[in-house]
Amino acid sequence: MKYVLNLGLSFLLIGLVGCQGATNSAVVKVANQYVKSQPTYQKPGAAVSLVNSKVNISDVNTSYAINLTINSGYNSGDLELSVFTSEGLELVDGETEVVEILSRGEMVFPYTVNAAEEGRYYLYANAKVTDSLGTKSFRALTLIVEVGEGSGYTKESSVQEKSSKTTTKTLTFGKPVPMSMEEEIITK
Repeated sequence: MKYVLNLGLSFLLIGLVGCQGATNSAVVKVANQYVKSQPTYQKPGAAVSLVNSKVNISDVNTSYAINLTINSGYNSGDLELSVFTSEGLELVDGETEVVEILSRGEMVFPYTVNAAEEGRYYLYANAKVTDSLGTKSFRALTLIVEVGEGSGYTKESSVQEKSSKTTTKTLTFGKPVPMSMEEEIITK
């Protein structure tokens, strides 16, 4: 009996070590190139906003740990967050439906994302806030995820420079065309 128990524990230990090895084999890089959001006029809605407007990721087909950081103007209440991505950006890890107790200041929600191609992608978050009085308000938030070489993906566009010569075009119009107008007054 003692031999069977030791044998069972050995298999359990080997299985656990094997499982741990499998989970450690996936490499996740930490994204650290964030662009801070500029304070702007807030439309009516929930008093929550993104701390960062954009994150730059350099490698494709690599999992990156990013933070969706939300600034809250509430001292109490509940936050229901629904998170999803644009086409081409895969959400590898992180909860898509989150319910959190609100507190004033920054609230961090970690996610792991992966993009197969260079480009601009989006991490969308729909925030539903229920304040301490029971009033519900909403806010849609979007974090830009730039994927590409260097500090971020930039798409080349052709720019035409103005020449130093200034030309004046004179528009000529034809003779005005008179149009007949018939007016009918309806009285009851």
